[in-house]
Amino acid sequence: MQRSAVILRSATAALAREPQKGSATLFAEQVCGATALVRVSHASPARLLPMMPAAAERAGGAWCALGSFGGGLLGGDEVDLKISVGAGASLALVTQASTKVYRAKRDKRPAVQRLEARVGAGGLLVFAPDPLVPFAESWYKQRLSFRLQDCKEEAGRTAEDGSQEASAPLASASAVVVDWIGAGRVAAGERWAFDSYSSRTEFRWQTESTGGSSSSTASQPDLVEALELGVGNSGLRSAMPESVAGFDAALTVVAAGPRAEAVAARLRIAAVLLAARAGARVAPRHRASTAAEEKAEDAESFELPELSGRIAMGVTAGVKAAGATYGGSVTVARIMADRTEDVYRLLHACLKPLAAALGSAPYSDRVHGHGLMAVDDSRERQQLGVSKGLSASVARSANASSLTQLSLGQQMALSQLTDATLPTGGFAHSGGVEAASQLGLLGPTGGDQYQQVHDFILSAARSNHQLQGAFAMAAHRAALAAAAFSAHDAAGSSPAGDIPHRHHQGLPPSGDLEPLQEWLKLDSLLHAHLAVNDVACRASSKQGAALARVASHWHTVAHPEVPLPRPLRGHQATVFGLLAARLGLPQEVTLYALAFCGVRDAVSAAVRLNLVGPLRGVELQACILTELSEDLLRHPGRSEAAVAAAVSRAAGSSPLVDCAHAAHDLFEARLFLT
Repeated sequence: MQRSAVILRSATAALAREPQKGSATLFAEQVCGATALVRVSHASPARLLPMMPAAAERAGGAWCALGSFGGGLLGGDEVDLKISVGAGASLALVTQASTKVYRAKRDKRPAVQRLEARVGAGGLLVFAPDPLVPFAESWYKQRLSFRLQDCKEEAGRTAEDGSQEASAPLASASAVVVDWIGAGRVAAGERWAFDSYSSRTEFRWQTESTGGSSSSTASQPDLVEALELGVGNSGLRSAMPESVAGFDAALTVVAAGPRAEAVAARLRIAAVLLAARAGARVAPRHRASTAAEEKAEDAESFELPELSGRIAMGVTAGVKAAGATYGGSVTVARIMADRTEDVYRLLHACLKPLAAALGSAPYSDRVHGHGLMAVDDSRERQQLGVSKGLSASVARSANASSLTQLSLGQQMALSQLTDATLPTGGFAHSGGVEAASQLGLLGPTGGDQYQQVHDFILSAARSNHQLQGAFAMAAHRAALAAAAFSAHDAAGSSPAGDIPHRHHQGLPPSGDLEPLQEWLKLDSLLHAHLAVNDVACRASSKQGAALARVASHWHTVAHPEVPLPRPLRGHQATVFGLLAARLGLPQEVTLYALAFCGVRDAVSAAVRLNLVGPLRGVELQACILTELSEDLLRHPGRSEAAVAAAVSRAAGSSPLVDCAHAAHDLFEARLFLT
């Protein structure tokens, strides 16, 4: 009772104060073979609490807890964190408890946290916070940036006798990052009731020459993990399927670098075991690799901890970042869980190999006992669905504007672009529907299967629109700019109008890729977003390549005066935007067409998987497109600034779809490529 009173007084004091701008700086360096915190500073509302457990001192690692005044953040609070881990150092950055995000004030200013971390050669940073708990009507925004030193093998030194002495390769930096959002104050009846949540995590790898200077400081990230949820962002509150509403946690775990390889191996094993636990038939090659990885474990073989609820997990292994040249790779795990306690147990089991460097495993103090308390809340969870029936999904906006009037030629081009018989390979991919079905997320045991399929495809379509739609718009504009430059280049003049051309001055005429440098940058940035989910990335790349082949034949006949550059390769959204622009289709129509193709392919997959019948599939597609049209009508505009802002905010909005999609390669019997 006394502790509860202290917590209540602290929270009350936090709510009474005015928003603040705080900061924290933490530097960890290796001193005499052990990690020391050489600089610790903070300003309210941020707090850094150095921890010195005896086990960490013996292991040569260091721990620090991140706290805040009142245990949470107010709307308008801003916290900037700067973390530096020196060469060979090992640092665990944790939190005191869950970070609360209190209800926003009338101005709707979000609570903002920004973290910039640098990890030197051979260093290890483990960012293992407790879940973020956003209260009802709260607004939150976070930006995490990690720069990892990427080391190449040094040349051998010349010995006195003139022979070459081989030198050991320098170890690259390593990081294990957990990004975790909870459903909210579940005990108080709040579940996914926040107004806005935005998270963006960027990874960059920097190579360093022998002289100590950085040889790569590219501003564009190598990998991006972005998620945006909430009202107006097509997130969990506005599109939460009934079968998903009971999940208490959504999180992403990234393991990068040689010192995180053991964690990456355990994440891969856990994904296989959880898929089998859900009743899926795991492919033999994954069962064999799991057995081999378990046998290679130095300590005891990995086993799933005792779990009380559902956990869906998808892992993308072997991600190669564009800026990284070291021998290892990046593993990204996505997890959705019914209960927070299960997440603690799973994370503790997967991060256990870090105990050798840190003295103890992260989250070890959060796991109490080996048994579980039986809790029967199935009836409560069944009543958590936001959408009841399809009445909400067929509601039409009274202010819905009509599409741009198209000429006959544009209508013919649009019809052919969205034709189901266009050989672009769309029907070879399920968009995560098959994986969700095999994981039991769309099964009849969880409620109305038709409703679950509807909500899953709608969530996937909204997420794709929010992420890839922005790149399709930008690619459309970049293609117009390149075409305008090419048309005016032959005449020796500059493009007119508001089409941006500063990036294309001095470039040769169309026919190669030079006029499309801006388009190539967009495609590279989209790849950084998609690379963290190999299955989705592969599907986008294959469909983009197929569409590019179609475009090369189609466009030569339709517009021989403005040839497409060759070779043309890219992701589906950027190639789609390029082709639509060259066909003369407006930007708004391009967005509608791209969304239509995605929904059509997903519904077709559901029909072929026997999740819905052919006639119900027609109804399903009509309902989804009707509700999706409200998202498509929120067009950001054609201006250069509006399109650039849309790309900078591009993020997925359905962690469950991403989680299920990433698990597709685990299954033995698959109808679809992805």
